[in-house]
Amino acid sequence: MRLFIAALFSLIAFAAVANEQDHGHDDHDDHAGEAHADSEHKATLGDVTLLHAWAAETEGSVVFVYVEIDNEGDAPITLLGAEADIAGTVDLVGFQSKDGVASYAPLPMLPIASGAELTLAPNAVAFRMTDVTTHLHEGDDFEIHIIFDAGEVAIMAQVEPEGATQHRHAGHNH
Repeated sequence: MRLFIAALFSLIAFAAVANEQDHGHDDHDDHAGEAHADSEHKATLGDVTLLHAWAAETEGSVVFVYVEIDNEGDAPITLLGAEADIAGTVDLVGFQSKDGVASYAPLPMLPIASGAELTLAPNAVAFRMTDVTTHLHEGDDFEIHIIFDAGEVAIMAQVEPEGATQHRHAGHNH
């Protein structure tokens, strides 16, 4: 299991660097360590920008949350986890397939290289909220606090239709 997690970290770190790209995010924030919610779809913590947090509609008590994270700074940052008032627990998890069975395994943390982007997405890396206290319907939103080694930032997560594979504004420039 430790070998799997080490390999997963290596793969994710490589994917984050390989996936580095400019999304036209012109709103650079020079206030390191300060968190700001710039819109319903964007929040910043210093040089880290979070975009398009979302979850798929569900009546269940387990919900997966996804978000785009851009580390526009000169130093790496570590994603530690998240919290949400509507959930009992929120875990950072990575997708795995073992003997043809798909599941998510807890990840203790996830480094994001300087200048890299990490997209939490279905069948990849996600936040798994358990013991969710409310039914989530398309069009709803809820606040989630993303925790990094440099601080915490709140962002509103939008609920997409059941079975959605991305946020409706994915690829949209802010």
